[in-house]
This record gives sequence, C-alpha cells and structure tokens, in this order.
Amino acid sequence: MMDFMDSTECQFGNWALPMALRNESLGRFVLEHPDFDAKTKSAYVEWSRKARENLAQVERQLSTGYGMPELEMLRVEACFCIIQGHWQAAVCLTNILLEAFLKLALVYSNTDAPEEQAQPLSRLLNSLSAPVQKYMQMDLNDTINAARKAGLIDRQTKKNLHSFRERFRNAFFHADMQAMFGDQTTPVTGADFGTREIEHDDVAIRSLPLLLGEALWHNAQANAIPYFTEVDALIRETLPKVFPHLRDEQSEAEQVLGEQGQPNGELG
Repeated sequence: MMDFMDSTECQFGNWALPMALRNESLGRFVLEHPDFDAKTKSAYVEWSRKARENLAQVERQLSTGYGMPELEMLRVEACFCIIQGHWQAAVCLTNILLEAFLKLALVYSNTDAPEEQAQPLSRLLNSLSAPVQKYMQMDLNDTINAARKAGLIDRQTKKNLHSFRERFRNAFFHADMQAMFGDQTTPVTGADFGTREIEHDDVAIRSLPLLLGEALWHNAQANAIPYFTEVDALIRETLPKVFPHLRDEQSEAEQVLGEQGQPNGELG
C-alpha cells in the first residue's frame, strides 16, 4: 500500500486536487505566465475544466474508502482515471474491482472457524484456505451466481451483473465488438480514388475492424462513470452482509445523530 501511495498517480492526487481543481490559483499562474504560449494555456484551461467536471461525479467515491485495503488501490486508481478522462482504463479497472470484491466477499463470508491452538498466522491461513481454494479461481459467471446463492446480492443485481459481465468485462477484455455494439450502425463514406466513386451507407460497427480503436474509446467514454458508480454502490451496499459489524456501527451512528436532533439515517 505504501508503494502505491508513493506512486505518480497518488502524487497527482496530492497536488492536482488541491491546487488545480479546488481553487483557481494554479490556473491564474498558468494564464498569466509570460513563458507559456497560447496553446499551452488553452490546453490547461480545457484540461482543468473537464477534470473538475469528472471529479464532481466521483468525489464522494474517491474520498470515502471501503475499509478494505484489498480494494482501495483499485478504487482510487479508477477515480483518478475518470478524473483524467482515461475512460478505457477506468472501465478495465472497474471490471477488476467488481470481480475482486465478489470473490473476497465470498471468501470472507465462508471462512472456517480458526484453530484456537494454532499460531496467529496459521489460524488465519487455515480459516481462509478452503474458501480461497473454492472461490478465488472462479470465473466471473460462476462468481456472480455464487454471490446470489450466498444471499450477498438479490435477483435483480445478479441480472445486472451478468449484463455488466457481457457488456464490459468480456467485451473490453476480449475486444469483442459484437458484445459491445450488437446491431448498432454508424454512417460510413467509402471512396475509390481511382474511379472517383463515392458510397455512403450505414454500416454495422462490428463489421468494420477499422473502427475498433475509436469505438472502444467512445464506448468507454459513455459508460465509464455510470459503470464505476454502480459497482461502487454495490460494494458499499453489500459490505454489511459480509461484515455484519459494519451494519451495527452504522445503526449506532444513525442513532447518535437522531439523539442530536437530526432524523435517523440523514447525515445532514
């Protein structure tokens, strides 16, 4: 975890969020500096505008952890990719975040009772051995089904996750244009420079490999933020089922807020 905190990505978060995205000081410095040309200044202004817009959509997810060190690096890095507009990377990281969480949830929900006589590390390893062997090597299809069977997700969530598996996980990791776009078409113009013939037609995206790069990017741009926020919400809703003490702590916090004059469940 410390190596990640020292990475260039986290250093970006340390300076860019307070200096570039939460106040105008750096922007004024760039715009007024005589050594920066007009193109550089324009590029900075456009970057900061888009980055602020992207940050606004994931700021809560970025600033609030899960309480699971196993997942925090994926969460933070996915948020930084969204802020920077690295859409394809954000989708791929969200795919991993979803699958990692479901596997960990199944493992931690099915640990064996520790051997009281064993040493601390041995107790931990022994209690995790069977569920790790059973769940950590599952493919995503079986993992989703197992999570439903274990009561960690409901029927509708299972259906949604299988849709995610097909649309994002399989489609992106296998560069499957059929899975991504189905029967969607796009207008295409073909030209023969020898005969000077020109043809216009609507073509199925999946049928033109030349469109793969742009199609992947546009698909990711359209889906990266809603996909990540839905997966993030699922994780936060499911955690109390994996670790029941979290629900108890939340109930206690809501009760305290209620006694202080705020309605239960509202954090004000």
